[in-house]
Amino acid sequence: MTISSVKFKPFHLALIQLGSVTASKSDNLKHARDMILKAASNLKKPDLIVLPECFNSPYGHVHFPVYAEKIGFTGKPYNVAETQSESVKMLSSVAKDTKTWLIGGGIYT
Repeated sequence: MTISSVKFKPFHLALIQLGSVTASKSDNLKHARDMILKAASNLKKPDLIVLPECFNSPYGHVHFPVYAEKIGFTGKPYNVAETQSESVKMLSSVAKDTKTWLIGGGIYT
């Protein structure tokens, strides 16, 4: 197969810039969810929404231990209901609600 024989399907992409991120993880997750909902309600609904690298906490290595979450992914089928990660639960929930694909940036682990 050559590149010229590949058919690419167009899609709509939304890139989210959150502005400021606070010291409150729950406020950051709510703000990220609100911004995802806003992007998904656009006239041309995106197929893929991308959050910034750090969406649930301030950026910097000093924050890693404070905001780290246990994801629990082992390579086997993943059950979101059993995860301890607030961020994974929020991203999964809003992806289902908006029927979009999400890239949730980074989550400290």
